[in-house]
Amino acid sequence: MFLWITTLYSLNAYQTLSAFDCTASSSDEGRSTLDMDPEIVCYNDEMHTVIIVFSAMSFVFYTLLPMCYYWRKREKQMPHWVDSRNCAFYDGRACYDCEYCDYRQRYGWFYSKYHDKCFNYEFVVILQKICISGVTLFFTTRKDVSLLMLIALNVLFIGITAYYQPYLTDGEFLKIRRFGRKQANVQRDEKCSKQGFGINNSLDILLLVGETCICISSLIAYSVESTIRSEAEENTPSLAVTTNANATLNGTASSFLVQQQEPLAKHIAKHYPVANATIAIFDILGLIIFLSGFLYFFKEIFVYVCGRVCVDENKKKRSPQIVPN
Repeated sequence: MFLWITTLYSLNAYQTLSAFDCTASSSDEGRSTLDMDPEIVCYNDEMHTVIIVFSAMSFVFYTLLPMCYYWRKREKQMPHWVDSRNCAFYDGRACYDCEYCDYRQRYGWFYSKYHDKCFNYEFVVILQKICISGVTLFFTTRKDVSLLMLIALNVLFIGITAYYQPYLTDGEFLKIRRFGRKQANVQRDEKCSKQGFGINNSLDILLLVGETCICISSLIAYSVESTIRSEAEENTPSLAVTTNANATLNGTASSFLVQQQEPLAKHIAKHYPVANATIAIFDILGLIIFLSGFLYFFKEIFVYVCGRVCVDENKKKRSPQIVPN
């Protein structure tokens, strides 16, 4: 049940709710088709009824019941088995053969990177994934709405991460690893403190800010694109009606008459310089933030690998060499 909640739960919820993801037809008012199979008419097709029945069963048995069950069985505080020093046979090292060691090796990753007051923060991460999946599922044809919702979600989780600072800092993590959670006695009485940010909290916020910049850039570009389409249809109504039968975009007429003469990016740069500059700024800013986050991530991996290699080399040098007679 634990592995189901933490690995496949978001994916199953997404696939289950996709049975209700329908798009209204532009040619036939009152008719909508299923996004996963546009040949199926929503709520008026026998096949869609079968899909809804199985989807409802999946929602009850694989979405609601696991959530309710694990909510009742969830840990009310940081589990004792997370700390290797609570091993029943601890003598400087864990035995890796008792019940606590078994639990720690299976599920320790779920709790070990958080401080005691946010030990269940992984459920917030799962909720974030479900919210983003829901937005991308039900608003695929409403880019303006979906981008606004993604920006709002990112800002919300940036605020949550900055306020609660759920991840341990590097100093706290090393202190716990050296002395154990009880003796380390990591206290997080202050919210949104400078000392509590650390690398993990800062990196999480940094990547969310980068994603928000990309979403803002996409939203501005989509707004300008919609404006160009509206102006083209208003200025040349007769030609717009002719091209309406040949091309559609998001269920509406996509007769970009100006775009037939020059690419959309060049048209925006030429006729909307302020919007073009703003799009470029947010794009470049988001890209720089993403690259800086990934570079720091690879730098940490490089330092860790080099550290392990150096430790192994020192052990080999210090180990006594047996000289044959």
